[in-house]
Amino acid sequence: MVKPTFVPKRQRETIAEREKVEAEMDAEHERREAHKRKRATESKQLAAIEVDMEKQIAAMEAANDQGGTNRMSDVDTDDDPDDVAAFEAWQRREQARREQEAEIRRKFVEEREEQERIRRMSEEEKEAWLAANPRENAETGGKEKQKL
Repeated sequence: MVKPTFVPKRQRETIAEREKVEAEMDAEHERREAHKRKRATESKQLAAIEVDMEKQIAAMEAANDQGGTNRMSDVDTDDDPDDVAAFEAWQRREQARREQEAEIRRKFVEEREEQERIRRMSEEEKEAWLAANPRENAETGGKEKQKL
């Protein structure tokens, strides 16, 4: 036989609460079943619509094969009617991009050659060259210290 144990009042589950929980669970189950049935009928309707559309397309194709006036090939599906002009515009854009990249590479090489030339100079030559060619980002100028 099971030994009785004390259950505090707050933890006790009454019959009314148990019935209420069961009713909520049943309602949720019914709601899910109704949703499933609704989705099934919608799927069947969509399938019927798709079959009707396929039949209409087949009928149109059959009419086209017989020389009907409603031909699918008569529909213009070309997004850009002027392919030659679009291709030429693309070529101009690409040429401009290539020229810009070549200019960036040329400037980079010139800057690197200048740095090498400066490195090879003696200290007196460097001072004379820097005095003749001041730079914007020289250590002595350019940025100001922040004042707080």
